[in-house]
Amino acid sequence: MTLRALVRECWDSQRDTHLLRMFVESRGLGRWIRVFVSLLTIVLTAIALLSLGSPSGAQGTVDRIVVVTVIVLGIAWAVRWNVADWPSFRESIAFLAFSDIAITLVCFLDSNTLAGLSGAGLLVLLGTYATFLLGPRVLVAHVAWCAFSIALLSVRVVLDPAFDLAIGAAKAVMLTVVGVVVPLTIELGVHLIRVDADMSLFDPLTGLSNRRGLETRLRVLADDARTDDQRPVAAVIILDLDKFKRINDELGHNVGDEVLIRVARGLVTAAGPTAVITRHGGEEFLIFDLYDDALDALRTARAVRDIVAGNAAGPTVTASVGLAMSATRALLSDRRRLTSTVADLVDRGDAAMYRAKRSGGHCVAVDGGASRGLAATG
Repeated sequence: MTLRALVRECWDSQRDTHLLRMFVESRGLGRWIRVFVSLLTIVLTAIALLSLGSPSGAQGTVDRIVVVTVIVLGIAWAVRWNVADWPSFRESIAFLAFSDIAITLVCFLDSNTLAGLSGAGLLVLLGTYATFLLGPRVLVAHVAWCAFSIALLSVRVVLDPAFDLAIGAAKAVMLTVVGVVVPLTIELGVHLIRVDADMSLFDPLTGLSNRRGLETRLRVLADDARTDDQRPVAAVIILDLDKFKRINDELGHNVGDEVLIRVARGLVTAAGPTAVITRHGGEEFLIFDLYDDALDALRTARAVRDIVAGNAAGPTVTASVGLAMSATRALLSDRRRLTSTVADLVDRGDAAMYRAKRSGGHCVAVDGGASRGLAATG
């Protein structure tokens, strides 16, 4: 991959902030990260406060009022990070914008122009925040602000008779490397690591989640649906392609792979945009989603069966489909046991699928415990 292609790919990527939050919180790190950002904000606010007591800090009445305003807002943001939930994406951008502007303002109001220019190095901390939590496009906006701030503060140094062009240029170059070049380079590295991590969660042939990616996606879906009383039925649909080995033996593995890709595309269409779809084994697939009622889940299972058999391209293939259901609230009530409760649902769906296969295939079998599992839905 060329550098140009890497940059374009990185620019087009989007940081899944919701998934990132779920990742850090599932490992007990969410609270610690919020406390760390809160403490960092307090430190930056303390620096602004200390500058008021320095003869090289802001001197005029208006200038000092501006710095005091920055200090008050900084304390408010520190409290926000420490006592409330993880901020939304827009709120995070607002925090970054405030911090960028506040640092530049305090540095610009410093009566010692060289000290003000040096203070712009604090913007590097915000570049790290943008890189890991907000994504490449927000980072580029932050870096553009850094470049503007460095240029503005450098001009003040050059125009100050107490300093010369050489020292202003040296400081400006150093800050540009640290505040502009380094964050962009780190972003490219983080992007490569993220791509590699994402690839480990997906089946390379079909593009569906693999078993490893299933738990990650289930936790995101569970978090979104915890208060969703409009979809009270959780269901697992397991399907296994009938007599698939014969396709591989008679027509070759390339044709078999084409069939799997075709089936995967059909499942995405039949299951809908909210479903978690996984290649669960060689020719076995799993669908997990929340439904309005048991009939809604059964309709989806039948649609899955029909769409597998209905594609005229390539060899004809059918599927044995097993359906297992549970009450959404019961399934998601204990987040710590989500993996085991879903695993139990998968086992029930798997058993139903084998019953469908023993019945001759190309049919849907419903788990016998479905009505028992749905008793909590009323």
